[in-house]
Amino acid sequence: MLNVLIGNGDTHAKNFSLLHHPSGALGLAPLYDLTSTLYYGDDRLAMYIDSVQRTRRVTADRILNEAARWGIARRRASRIIADIIDRTPDAVALAISETPSLPAEIPAIIDGQLAQIESAFSGADATLETAGLPIGADDRAGPREMSVAGTSLGSWTSS
Repeated sequence: MLNVLIGNGDTHAKNFSLLHHPSGALGLAPLYDLTSTLYYGDDRLAMYIDSVQRTRRVTADRILNEAARWGIARRRASRIIADIIDRTPDAVALAISETPSLPAEIPAIIDGQLAQIESAFSGADATLETAGLPIGADDRAGPREMSVAGTSLGSWTSS
């Protein structure tokens, strides 16, 4: 979803890597090769999302459908999508304050993408009002953490 938000249509399988932890657990490596292809006028997607081929046409419902195809429960995916939608404005404000050289067009692209993603979000759990359960809770017990590029987006323990 981050790649759609920043307008990165060049995301492909070689942009994702796994870390093999000493415990044997697998985790996603920090993100890399992030760029806004929309900034350069290209809205084509290298990897389609729910058969959508253009970055500017991706909605939360399309991301939800794609997540379901990958085996993620729709309710869980809805919560994650809603959480990212909710956190995006603060993340953009922080990026602007920490990156003085950030082209003004990038936050504008993200605002436009966020509006597109939010349009007609009909997921049953589309709002954070249902956040009595932690984002990403599943049937396995134990500690959970969500992070991007080494920055924690939250942790919880499921039982």
